[in-house]
Amino acid sequence: MDTSKLSRRELLAAASSALTIPALAPATEANAPEEASVPLMIMLKKELSGRAFEGLGAVSGGGNTSRLLPDYPEPQRSEILDYLFRPGFAASLSALKVEVGGDINSTEGSEPSHMHTSTDENYTRGFEWWLMVEAKKRNHNISLDCLAWGAPGWIGGGNYWSSDMMDYYIKFILAARRVYGLEISSVGGKNESGYNTEWYINFRKALNTAGLEKVRLVASDDWGPPWLNIAKEAVSNPALAEAIDVFGGHVTWSEKPAIASEAILNLNKPLWDTELHNYYPGFQALIQLIHAFNLNYILTKITKSLVWNLIWSYYTVSSYPDVGMIRAHSPWSGHYELLPVVWGYAHINQFVQPGWIFLEGSANGYLPSGGTYTTLCSPNYKEFTLLIETSGAVSVQSVHLHTGEAFAAQSLHVWQSNESSQFDKMADLHSVGGVFTLNLSPDTVYSFTTTTGQRKGSHPEPPADHPLALPYSDDYQSYLISRQARYHFDYEGAFEIARKTVGEGKCLRQAAIKSAMGWGGAYMPLTFLGSTEWKDYSISVEAYIEGEGAVSLHGRIGTIPGGNDTDPPGYTFRIHSTGDWELLCFKTKIASGSASFAADKWHTLEMGFSGSTITVFVDGSKITSITNTGYSAGLAGMGTGWNFAQFCNLKIHPV
Repeated sequence: MDTSKLSRRELLAAASSALTIPALAPATEANAPEEASVPLMIMLKKELSGRAFEGLGAVSGGGNTSRLLPDYPEPQRSEILDYLFRPGFAASLSALKVEVGGDINSTEGSEPSHMHTSTDENYTRGFEWWLMVEAKKRNHNISLDCLAWGAPGWIGGGNYWSSDMMDYYIKFILAARRVYGLEISSVGGKNESGYNTEWYINFRKALNTAGLEKVRLVASDDWGPPWLNIAKEAVSNPALAEAIDVFGGHVTWSEKPAIASEAILNLNKPLWDTELHNYYPGFQALIQLIHAFNLNYILTKITKSLVWNLIWSYYTVSSYPDVGMIRAHSPWSGHYELLPVVWGYAHINQFVQPGWIFLEGSANGYLPSGGTYTTLCSPNYKEFTLLIETSGAVSVQSVHLHTGEAFAAQSLHVWQSNESSQFDKMADLHSVGGVFTLNLSPDTVYSFTTTTGQRKGSHPEPPADHPLALPYSDDYQSYLISRQARYHFDYEGAFEIARKTVGEGKCLRQAAIKSAMGWGGAYMPLTFLGSTEWKDYSISVEAYIEGEGAVSLHGRIGTIPGGNDTDPPGYTFRIHSTGDWELLCFKTKIASGSASFAADKWHTLEMGFSGSTITVFVDGSKITSITNTGYSAGLAGMGTGWNFAQFCNLKIHPV
């Protein structure tokens, strides 16, 4: 598949289609064993040590995927964070990768930049700083990785691969250390956008000059088979090989896996899956996480996997719902829900730690009747864990495990997950003559281990879910400058708290400039909030256009498409500084006209819905009332053209 010309949405669809097979069929696995008449014998030998495990984590990025989490009340917010990061409790993540925001849509909305312009620096914007701090509180040893999906329009005059972008990254990394006491472990180039050889070489030099020699440079974060292109080039380019610390790619084992050649492996660089995708529902997400983790090492010696995305903490109308390990999209209620895949992470992270060693030989591979396995041991060779998943198996299969003289274990602790129950401690296994017999059920995950201390952590049941209630209002006065407003989800651009240009107090200001270096398109800035159950309501707000441009109201938004090339499905009222206005039902103009309206002045806009009637007011005067049955319910929002604008006194009332 030529992925170079596909959109992210098409790529994700292709990957999702590729992932519908429960497990790779043995016929497609060249080194999978034939169906055996005798049980498979797994032999553990410390002299067959492989590469060092470097972590299993998740990605907070690809656009606002964690946005609603900071708005959760306590104690539910801390409980969610415990399930994600607390060691020996649940997912126990050993790595967190965050987006370096760029004021651009990067699949699931837009994360704010720390530099809207070349002279602007602010390290309190967005939620990624907060998230990294909270992760580090719970796990002091967690690694923190970062990557940009795009950048503000001023970067390099529109050229991403520029010294501006190097400086942009460096300022982000240094601010993490200076402001928050955080050490960023690695940084990439650009999400799934190819690479520039000289840029990587020069970026490594710039990092070193800035005192960031220990920050590892990852390349090239491309999708599928092309992820190894830069590694192939590095084989014959010593300067590039010296600059790159890690070769990383996205969904490295799906579609047609790209297998690292002997020449690439001989570069002795770590190989990472820097954005593993998992779109399965329920328990299948759990077993396929283990399947992907095992295959990543079996196929091409990948030692660190980062899964997109961390948590489903964005509005359900957005694209790609239910991706993540926890549903947390109801901060007003405090309700959240663990998904079974949480315990897939636990099956790995509670049993092995970064620095453990993958064992080779028969210690990793394919089960004869379906499934995969890997074995890892502690650096001192005193402990080991065998990870097994049996996706695709149709009957119980027996495996013999010989621990050998190096691992003279007499008993093994067993943790198991299946469709009906996850992360259960089973009865210990005991060896007979130095051999353990493992009877493996189909579609089951196992962690066989000599380690102890694991548990299935839990918190009290969260409150019941309910929609965001009406009436709802926000005057934006209670926030700190540059912060995001509660429950607002930026789909494009950057809406942040600022001082009013005219008048006393604060406002919500659209502060981004247009960029052609985004990921999910760049139609127009939009922020929204609310509930899919809102039907008959009015949204009103005071709006101020700075200089020239447009502002808009949005209502009954029932879905947010991933392409970001038009207004979202629903109703849009947009008025320009010239006074010209239009009312849209999705892409169709259903009314238009002109009103008394000017820039650099506060105006009150209102759009109301009552059954099939849509009514619009400007400064208290009705400018249109029209009947349309296109959309009956959905969220509300505000937007702008690609211009600066301010909003205050948001009010959403039932009609």
